[in-house]
Amino acid sequence: MINISNVKKAYSDEVKIGPLNIDIPKAGLTSLIGPNGAGKSTTLLMIGRLLHMDEGQIKVANWDVSESKSEDLAKVLTILRQENHFVTRLTVRQLVGFGRFPYSKGRLTKKDEAIISK
Repeated sequence: MINISNVKKAYSDEVKIGPLNIDIPKAGLTSLIGPNGAGKSTTLLMIGRLLHMDEGQIKVANWDVSESKSEDLAKVLTILRQENHFVTRLTVRQLVGFGRFPYSKGRLTKKDEAIISK
């Protein structure tokens, strides 16, 4: 579950988002829909801690996004952007393997390898 409480984001002292209050359930499919500039991408960036929020709190699986260690947060949150600017080309196998990094520290187990091979 993702819980967003009283989150605000301002640019040049002008509040552009918020106060935002959203509860996204653990199961199901949730969509953020709105016109360009409505704050959809900004909200997702704040959830993923890729953009600092100015006020409020975001929790992912009870982990406070602004206070949690990256190592802990990475076990419950993964971000795969539509446009990635990787210098190298990755295979799907390598990309899926990266998802195991919080658990394996870069050394995939035999079980990881078997699952990725499927």
